[in-house]
Amino acid sequence: MTTLRHAKRALVAISAITAFTACRHDAPTVPSALTSGLAKGSVQVLVLQNPSISPDTQSFTVHVVTPDVPLAAFQGALTFNAAAFTVYDVQTPEPVGGEYRVVNAATAASGRMRFAAFAPDHFASDVVFTVRGRLTGSAVAAQFDAVLDVAGETKGSRIPAARLIRAGGARDGGTGGLLK
Repeated sequence: MTTLRHAKRALVAISAITAFTACRHDAPTVPSALTSGLAKGSVQVLVLQNPSISPDTQSFTVHVVTPDVPLAAFQGALTFNAAAFTVYDVQTPEPVGGEYRVVNAATAASGRMRFAAFAPDHFASDVVFTVRGRLTGSAVAAQFDAVLDVAGETKGSRIPAARLIRAGGARDGGTGGLLK
């Protein structure tokens, strides 16, 4: 009887640990190869595929990166083929130091979600948001792309549109390689 009780407790503990790790949404850090080649003064938006949460749930994290710009605000959009990716939920990072991020997930069914963020000084993280959902094919078929409409520095200067670099597809969160 004692062995059965211990086995049940062990099973409950293993289930709880599995559920906890499956629910974590840790975004991958941006591989340095993706930022090392950015031109001075540039800002790039990236879509990185995270490790699979489960066979039915995939997650992608949108990042805004810059090698040298003290970024304090930006606005843009994530687009995707809504027939190939069904959104379950969207999460933004916890705000730090008065920064704020917002995502219009209400328009996800159309395959377009606008986002914006601002910070009084600079952002503590390059993560904008993570979107979880179901792929009905490959990530390539989902045709992820993200673009920045506008971005600004902490001193209030607008970053020229020519320096705002679009995602151009989803990338592997580990290698940074464009998904094919």
